[in-house]
Amino acid sequence: MHQHRRAGQELERIECEGVTYNLKIASWETGGVYEVWEMVWDKGAVVPCHEHHNSRETFFITQGKVEFTLAGRKATATAGDVIHVPPYMPHSMVFLEDTTWIAYFNNYRFYDAIKELNLIREQNPAIVEDEAFRREFGSRTDSHPVKTPGEAAEELLFTSG
Repeated sequence: MHQHRRAGQELERIECEGVTYNLKIASWETGGVYEVWEMVWDKGAVVPCHEHHNSRETFFITQGKVEFTLAGRKATATAGDVIHVPPYMPHSMVFLEDTTWIAYFNNYRFYDAIKELNLIREQNPAIVEDEAFRREFGSRTDSHPVKTPGEAAEELLFTSG
């Protein structure tokens, strides 16, 4: 059955690590093939360099500005631009302005990963900071951490001072 979701409608809204995630089309609606999200990023948020082994990501920027590094090459994306990231391509992002994009995840159950991470965070907040846990969780869910603007600024001060 088809769906029509108007602007501002989502299946679920999740706020985590300084990002608002609005689920527009869920994997359970697509037979597990893809998910579509609207994501609202704060200026200064950082997604450290990572790669996915099983999934493809496509981002359509609707507002703002983000610096992408794709396989070692930097580019700045603004409203109207599309970024496509195939499996095994190292990529990172720095949000230069408050940015909104539509994210299409193929073969990636982002909803399941973020819900599991939030449940673990509620039950045992300290483990989420453990590097071994982050590696295992990321490997198992094909996911990655996000740094809030505050964490990114702290890291910059720590490494430059």
